[in-house]
Amino acid sequence: ANIGLTNGTSTGINPHIPAFTTSGTPGTATVTVTATLGNCTDTEVFTIMTGDQIAPVLSGIPANATVECDKIPSIPPVVTASDNCDNDPEITVKETKIPGRCTGEYTLVRTWTATDNFGNAVSQTQTITVTDTTPPVIVLPQESLLLGCFDPAAVAAWTSKATATDGCS
Repeated sequence: ANIGLTNGTSTGINPHIPAFTTSGTPGTATVTVTATLGNCTDTEVFTIMTGDQIAPVLSGIPANATVECDKIPSIPPVVTASDNCDNDPEITVKETKIPGRCTGEYTLVRTWTATDNFGNAVSQTQTITVTDTTPPVIVLPQESLLLGCFDPAAVAAWTSKATATDGCS
């Protein structure tokens, strides 16, 4: 039934109920209505349960990707969430590294979760498959090794000056 109140003010349907106030936590609202008619005043307090059970909607989650180990994208700051009852749902992101068969090969799973102030939550993930298809680079000493006869100690000394680099380790 319409008692003549909208957003805390009288709609004029019932001029004896001039206003109301609300307070409370998400999911419930305590409403206090005070009406005065002549010398009589009456105050009623009641609780309204709101039943928001709709989770927020995430936007901007990046697509899954396969990348080289030195080309891993950073976590984007552009992920947003919208909700039917909460203007600013909380967004968290968690990154989990799942080891692969080699040092430079693994999987990153990034999970974004949006939670509204009613506790409704939604999660979405991005899976990044990290590969290492670039072989290491070996650099031998610039001076040549000249052997009259095979000399294992000379070969070992010369090769010990070699260096190797790899973009993934």
